[in-house]
Amino acid sequence: MHGQDNNENTQVRIEEQKITRFEGHVDGPVEVVLNDGTKVEVKSIFVVTEFRIASPFAKELGCALISTPRGEIVQTDEWKMTSLSGVYAAGDISRTTHSIPFATADGAIAGVGVHQSLVADED
Repeated sequence: MHGQDNNENTQVRIEEQKITRFEGHVDGPVEVVLNDGTKVEVKSIFVVTEFRIASPFAKELGCALISTPRGEIVQTDEWKMTSLSGVYAAGDISRTTHSIPFATADGAIAGVGVHQSLVADED
């Protein structure tokens, strides 16, 4: 079994194999069944997920993408503008941390970026 104990005092274990399924009951004990069939009893679990952009729209437009260990995201500047002038991306499509607060903040930043670009174009 490929895994490592990071700290014997806290009994934290990092397991890099893929999870096939969970067995047990919410009231415990719960076992994680790994890709090789190994079963590991757990009290809690933190999972790093992989993601993919659901729509080909950004790629078809020609937006630059960044490859990350968790999947591709659309490259943006500090105002959430993509590599294409006037095209903005916010939220999960442009960051590896998927959360509603970050997506909301990204949308607000993109809105300010769009507003600034429109005001600048009027000058």
